[in-house]
This record gives sequence, C-alpha cells and structure tokens, in this order.
Amino acid sequence: MFHIDEIPGGQNLSLTMQLREGNFVTYGERRRTTLIMAGIVTSSNDPNCRPGGLAGVTLTEGHGGVPDQIKLSGCWTEQWTSTDRQRVNVHLERPHQVG
Repeated sequence: MFHIDEIPGGQNLSLTMQLREGNFVTYGERRRTTLIMAGIVTSSNDPNCRPGGLAGVTLTEGHGGVPDQIKLSGCWTEQWTSTDRQRVNVHLERPHQVG
C-alpha cells in the first residue's frame, strides 16, 4: 500500500507500508462499508514518518448519499471525504479467500 500527498508548490510526500491486520465492517444496512487496516511503515520520504513506525488506513465506501472517505493515521493524520466520485472514490467488496 502506498500514499502520495501532492501539495502545489510543496514537497511530494510518499509512504509505503506493509499491512499486518485489517477488519471489514458494514454499518446501517450497507449505507457505509469500511475497511480498517494497520501496518508497519517500510519506507517514507517524510521526516515525521520513519520506517518501522505504525500506520493505519481506513477506507469507507458510502452508499445512498453517504460520502466515501479515506483516512490515514500514525505519523500524521489526513482525511479526504467527498460524495463526488471524481474527488474520492472508494469501492469495497465483501472479503473472500483467493489462491
């Protein structure tokens, strides 16, 4: 998993993490489906986020007017939320075993 944060005129920050655990949750008759993941930072060019640190990612797919949302936590906290699929677009399927 990776994250790239592009701020006009600023440094492009990136974060790579190895996922260790996760949880899949459905709220309110599938009006919100959420995948919560946690892992270890394996590389980053952000001085506040060093390899070996803990990081978390929460992905929420909204339905019926509920906005999609992406949250990052750990070294820093960032969040993107929108009902506009051109800005934030999360699609989650029920977990299933592969391979």
